[in-house]
Amino acid sequence: GSPCRDALGGLLTLPSDNITAFVPPNTLPATAAGGDEYRFTVSVSGAGKATATFTLSVTVVDQSVPTVTVSPPQGAPSNPQTGSLVLNAGGVLTLSSTCSAPAGRSLAWSMDPNPPAGASFPLGLSSVTLQVAPNSLSPGASYTVRIQCTSPAGGSASAYLSVEVNTPPSGPPCTACLVSSSPSSCLKTGLALVAKFEWSCPHYADADSPLTYRFGVLASGGTGDILWLSPSFASSLVAGFPSGSVTLYASVIDSLGASSPLSTETITVSPPPAAR
Repeated sequence: GSPCRDALGGLLTLPSDNITAFVPPNTLPATAAGGDEYRFTVSVSGAGKATATFTLSVTVVDQSVPTVTVSPPQGAPSNPQTGSLVLNAGGVLTLSSTCSAPAGRSLAWSMDPNPPAGASFPLGLSSVTLQVAPNSLSPGASYTVRIQCTSPAGGSASAYLSVEVNTPPSGPPCTACLVSSSPSSCLKTGLALVAKFEWSCPHYADADSPLTYRFGVLASGGTGDILWLSPSFASSLVAGFPSGSVTLYASVIDSLGASSPLSTETITVSPPPAAR
């Protein structure tokens, strides 16, 4: 066949030292109906070995291709090293798309790799917005989300977005112990107004530092609501509590907002001895 020429009539040249051949958009003119095809041939050879050759025929259609975009919510966290959108484990993934194709177009969302069985998409996979329900994606996994838009005339284009599912901080169980306890024991009883307890979450680790710690208290006889203290960088809290049964709560949060499972401990605070 004849040498391939670009839209301006120049000879089409491709690099010979690259595993991938890339032809920019609008480089090749459309092929005539029933006419010649573009045939791309690659030959691979090695010292002392036979040359392997493969040819792929391509037809270029004169057809409008829509412009497609996909975007995360404004202010959504991203990985500064990879640029990928970060989804905290247990969070809702919401992505929006635009397509320049006129009415009658079709949209199709997909993910690579496929999400686990049982993944839920409340808005379906053919709407302008993709929503992935909590806990549908695997913690620590990375996904490429694709939105494909096809115009009524058949022109098709896609946009892609990378998503990383952030794993929450991990560590040993948080513990609440009477401050006067020996290192080998952990007492969970004490006297009101006298006893101090240390509510501690040591040795937590996460790649997304610094970590913050959130402690809460629920005392018997109170309002029934957990009293949450302001998050801080301190991994422990030392405090005294009123008499009764007291439930302590804690969670550890990484710099991207992923939170560890809630830890709970119950301590018993006895009334002080009656004055004589």
